[in-house]
Amino acid sequence: MPEDLPPMARVVVRGGRHVHAVRVDEQGVARTACGSRRLRRCDHPQYADEPVTCPNCPPEAVPTVPVQPSWPDPETAYATAPNLTIERIELNTWLDDDPYDLEHDYFLRRAALTDRIALLDPSTTTNEEAEAAALMFLDTDSDPTLPGHAAAEADPRGYTRQQYARWTAEQRHAA
Repeated sequence: MPEDLPPMARVVVRGGRHVHAVRVDEQGVARTACGSRRLRRCDHPQYADEPVTCPNCPPEAVPTVPVQPSWPDPETAYATAPNLTIERIELNTWLDDDPYDLEHDYFLRRAALTDRIALLDPSTTTNEEAEAAALMFLDTDSDPTLPGHAAAEADPRGYTRQQYARWTAEQRHAA
């Protein structure tokens, strides 16, 4: 499997509703077992015990190896994050522009910022704020009917770190 993708046994492709089994072809490219899509970083890994719901994924392709979501540690997730003060200023500017038209990226960056603050000052208040911001991001990012949502709900700050690391990687590749 390509080094830039986490190992996946099951996946929900971004924007999709079905859980697909994952196969790695001869060239090492990870794809859905039904062949409908090459996997990307924005796809959502699922627990290995999630049932495969794609009607086109062959049953024999369903792996039996358990795969748990791997949340990155904070140092890895926030390695390229801007200074806390700069991030606060950028988020406040976003609010000043149009507080009623906030986007996915705003909620992700806000959750990451509050998580980073809570890591520096692990008081009850900052941890509660980080948890609340992560849950708000999860609500804007994820469909609760999708498999794997429960894993993210169980550790919303871990999920935030995973998504922030993916988002920053996408930003670097787009530049």
